[in-house]
Amino acid sequence: MKILIVGAGAVGLVYGHHFANAGHQVTFMVKEKYQAQLNQEKEAGVVLYHLNSDKKLLNPQHFKDFETINHWDDAQGFDIIALAISSNALRQLPLDQIKQTLIGTDTDLLMLQPSATDFEHLSQVIVKEKIFQGMISLISYQTDEVNQNIKPAGTAYYSPPMPMPISASTESQQTRLKNIVSLFKNSAIPAKAVKSAIDDSKIPSAFLMTFLCVLEAANWEFKRLGQSADLLKKLSAAQQALLPQQITEEGFTNSLKKLSLTLLLKVFLRPRLYKLLLKIAPWFVPLPLEAYLKKHFMKVRPQTVIYMQEYKDLYPAKAVTELNQLLHRYSKTI
Repeated sequence: MKILIVGAGAVGLVYGHHFANAGHQVTFMVKEKYQAQLNQEKEAGVVLYHLNSDKKLLNPQHFKDFETINHWDDAQGFDIIALAISSNALRQLPLDQIKQTLIGTDTDLLMLQPSATDFEHLSQVIVKEKIFQGMISLISYQTDEVNQNIKPAGTAYYSPPMPMPISASTESQQTRLKNIVSLFKNSAIPAKAVKSAIDDSKIPSAFLMTFLCVLEAANWEFKRLGQSADLLKKLSAAQQALLPQQITEEGFTNSLKKLSLTLLLKVFLRPRLYKLLLKIAPWFVPLPLEAYLKKHFMKVRPQTVIYMQEYKDLYPAKAVTELNQLLHRYSKTI
């Protein structure tokens, strides 16, 4: 397949590397100011480290088998276009140009932003039959920002055991959905077809975004957050108000199952459990978790702001509003 990946950040490079290793033709769409640098790195090979099999980052892999473009006029003849960018970057895309690129072709568009609002933004211009949804399940980052002693510097990534959910927008896309899922699976990226990747992502996304608000307030330190009764109380209240709202009727055969999950969330969303999770979480991922969270989510902080504003507007509970205010309070210090 001929694959165009929009964005050559830590996520796009990992997917591109796996696709190329599986024999696919990979091209990156990048801004002109970044294209020369990426092409220069390509000469020696973009460096990647696979943490699942290389926890100490001793075996760099070199990724050279790709092309680059910087304009949508050149985005012709691709089988799939994957948007490996943040939500705020997605909203800056020239959708009219992308629409013209897709008209009269068999090219599909895969959005990797798990947001109903992002889907609505795309589908206002691009027909739904062209759009597929996915949720990024891997963790990836630049080593010079997290593992500063690693040479050569590159992109490190970890693939959790859960498969990446991918869904179609309409019933007519089911055959193409199977092909996209097969593309990822055959490229050694765990994936599965689901009814709605956006629905599947609602609870984990809401959990993460609210957690980021209090972690930033604790200077990105797990120990400091665990010792702050006030921040943990704010987090608990916001998540108890917000997360049950993310449970949709889709996938629930009866209201009892929905009620059971709602009650389960309320039982577990407690400061005491957060303290335990903050202590054990670093043991479950082979990377400096605090440093990764700070570097990565400060870089894509506008995305967190977008999500939290959406939560505040859609679910105006006092606790969600207070957490949103906390986020904006720290915006003034950045």
